[in-house]
Amino acid sequence: MAALVVTTSAAWAAEIQNIVPNSNYDNICVKGDKYGSGTVCQTDNAYWTIFRENTLEAADKARVKTVLQEQFGPTALEVHFPSDPVWTGDNETDLIFAEGDVPGDNEGITWCDDPMQMYECDQHMVRIQKGSYTNGLICHEAGHAVGLLHGQNAWPQVGNQHHQLGCMKKTPPYDAVLGSVNKDNINGVY
Repeated sequence: MAALVVTTSAAWAAEIQNIVPNSNYDNICVKGDKYGSGTVCQTDNAYWTIFRENTLEAADKARVKTVLQEQFGPTALEVHFPSDPVWTGDNETDLIFAEGDVPGDNEGITWCDDPMQMYECDQHMVRIQKGSYTNGLICHEAGHAVGLLHGQNAWPQVGNQHHQLGCMKKTPPYDAVLGSVNKDNINGVY
């Protein structure tokens, strides 16, 4: 009788590894821009600071805070909202939300503004079009800022609208939530 050997590339139990890095997405963190260049990167620590620029309406600012506290707060990430952003140095604000135009037919975009080493970014930027601040899209773009990927970049690869991707579906439903697979991936990394 032959012995069965099982190996995994990660120390957590998520069925789908849709976080940087995995066997299907092993790209080094590269600086991006609002035009869609760059790579998906992890944030640099579990103490996650988020700033909402004044380009967001009050209701959108409140929605960002609620979504991030409710969806990412129960993970290994500690979600904080400082009153002022830090743009340079070792303690840069981790994630900056702004409102504005995005390329193509997208409603939102996330990019690394300050890559560090291998897979980590010191500061991510999110831009969402006016009128598009839905729970699902906020969760989706913030997910990219902690390293979560679409299904085509997951391991094993799944469809971009796979039911287990939660808000990381390529086109997230209005009320999409983080979901257990994404939470498992975040907890496994942070």
